[in-house]
Amino acid sequence: MQPNPVPGEQPPEISHLGAETDVDLARKLAIDKSTVSSWRSRDNLPDRYLRILHGEDKQTVATPPLKWGQYEDYAFRLALFRYAKARGEAAQSADFKTVWTTFTHIGGFWKLMHESQKDLAQCLEEQTSVMDTAFAIVLHEDLEAGASATDRDRATLDFLKHPDR
Repeated sequence: MQPNPVPGEQPPEISHLGAETDVDLARKLAIDKSTVSSWRSRDNLPDRYLRILHGEDKQTVATPPLKWGQYEDYAFRLALFRYAKARGEAAQSADFKTVWTTFTHIGGFWKLMHESQKDLAQCLEEQTSVMDTAFAIVLHEDLEAGASATDRDRATLDFLKHPDR
């Protein structure tokens, strides 16, 4: 993938990341290959990842950046919605220990963020090229799926607590 370089500037090399293919690049950036494919099909690489490829940003994908692009912003909103639905029962619990334990292990949130990015990318690729519309479609699909979508997200969160299952 060749991000659009500044005129007269060579596109960034990804060899410093040890990535020669889209699969290698996705693995190094801790994202799904479909996300890289989506960027390629839209001929658009988010600035955050462009800075990583240029070697200007050492930030990991699992930490939120100081400034996200539209794509990450919508994925974050969707992941937050999914996380809140999946952990809603625990939030209503009168048992402080249950609430504390549930919400202090947020690693699962970043997995939901990753899944939200994939779902939005797929919707953008298959159904619409407008981010607002893609977000609305995916959110509607989650709401329409009801308990099965919530169970899917709980399974994602629970798997991260017990990966040996």
